[in-house]
Amino acid sequence: MLTAALCAVVASCGDRAPRPAAERGWPELSHEERDARMFDVLGAEPRRVRIGSSVVRFVDVGPRRPKEDAGPGGAADEGVWLFVHGFGGSMGDFAPLIIRLSESRRVLAVDLPGFGASATTEEDTSIEFLADVVEAFARAVDAPHADLVCHSLGGQVCLALGIRGARFVRTLTLIDAAGVYRRSSFVEHVSKTFAHINIGEVVTAPGRSALDLPEGDRAVFRRLVSDDRATLTALESFRTDYRGDVQRIAVPAQIIWGADDQMFSLESAFFLAENIDGARLYLVEGAGHTPQLSHPEVVLRWLEQPPGVEDRGGEDGGI
Repeated sequence: MLTAALCAVVASCGDRAPRPAAERGWPELSHEERDARMFDVLGAEPRRVRIGSSVVRFVDVGPRRPKEDAGPGGAADEGVWLFVHGFGGSMGDFAPLIIRLSESRRVLAVDLPGFGASATTEEDTSIEFLADVVEAFARAVDAPHADLVCHSLGGQVCLALGIRGARFVRTLTLIDAAGVYRRSSFVEHVSKTFAHINIGEVVTAPGRSALDLPEGDRAVFRRLVSDDRATLTALESFRTDYRGDVQRIAVPAQIIWGADDQMFSLESAFFLAENIDGARLYLVEGAGHTPQLSHPEVVLRWLEQPPGVEDRGGEDGGI
């Protein structure tokens, strides 16, 4: 049920439009089609790097400033963009942003282990494991000062990095991020909205509730889903609540949210904006859970002045 709900949101399941891929916009493409179009436009090939027990696919494009010209925190230190996708997704979920931003700066994007074309033999499916991989990846590709742009589950991974004070994180942009939802209300919401199930009507053992699902025994749940890594990662996401920790994030941050997101409510957006010191919130009118695909020009306007820059022109929707 939970996997089906998440698949519906990230457009990774169900029937595809019959039109040729070349005639469809970014949101209408499958992940594979989106990745292929992005690589074709960039004129780049995906690369791979081993991070522990994982082989991570990534893209590394855009101009690189010579080391002798860059100093940590100095005017010449532009850093790099690093994109981290959401549940069921891949690096192509940021395709229009990567294509534009790589014209002027180095851009990195990864497929998280178990998603896209990244493979792993690691049994750990926790958010902290994924954060460890991203941090190790930044070291492996020589990205000591990164502006992170993170969507959905990837936003939760980046929250973990910000909370732990990972040194390579220079700024955070969180797009419709997971990780701060109220667990019971979230399970009720996605069950009703996407699976058309009223949790209150689900029959369970005496003294138990269907809302206990995210808190169940991990070994039992693994057997129920045949060790499906994506489903287990979703379970770990539900179990990992950073509401009490986001106040520890000390880097400049901005929150970008689809005003019509049916997966993560605006309550989560306002919570992040109110609890991360100095964070600004930008709502994308008419956008759902993936504003970076449906409204890339709007999102790019906010990315092109990174978090921490106060003057944004006054008409950008900031809250």
